[in-house]
Amino acid sequence: MTSNLDETLKALWADLVRGAADKKSPLNRPGIATVAISGGPACRTVVLRDVTPSDRSLVFHTDVRSEKVCELRANPLVAWHFWNPRANIQIRVSAQAALHHDDATAHDAWSALHEGSRKTYAQIATPGTALADVNPSGPTQLSLEDAAQNFVVVATKATAVDWLHLARSGHRRAQWTWDAEACRWRGSWVGA
Repeated sequence: MTSNLDETLKALWADLVRGAADKKSPLNRPGIATVAISGGPACRTVVLRDVTPSDRSLVFHTDVRSEKVCELRANPLVAWHFWNPRANIQIRVSAQAALHHDDATAHDAWSALHEGSRKTYAQIATPGTALADVNPSGPTQLSLEDAAQNFVVVATKATAVDWLHLARSGHRRAQWTWDAEACRWRGSWVGA
């Protein structure tokens, strides 16, 4: 572990990039929190699809019919939570979300998905709606062409990062905020 803030920030972004690329990484399935329509918090697990440190970008996919899309349309604030049990490191990222639905970004991401992932957007039942039966009779799937209309890319842009390393020898924690005027991260070590 380094005691240099810039190196720590660079390493945490590299960990997130690896997390997006490696399905076995503990960083591949983080929690995200949004502001529920009721005004309270709403948290769920997503798959980290892409990370671009130079753009401060973290991406996940979702169904346009999901509650989180309604929540993000009303309030685009997102909080990411990552936990790496192997390294005892927690990463929290505050971000602003942009929704990409039926645009070039969504079409490119849809084209890159394998068929199994595309089928998750082909459910006729809207996410979160009550079902009369766990195994409904009749058609349950849309065509993959129709399923593409349910697909959304949620691209978030980080505005703040909190990194915590838990260790018996002493916890270490750092925080950074994005300085838009200077186009750079400003960070400091803080109490754990």
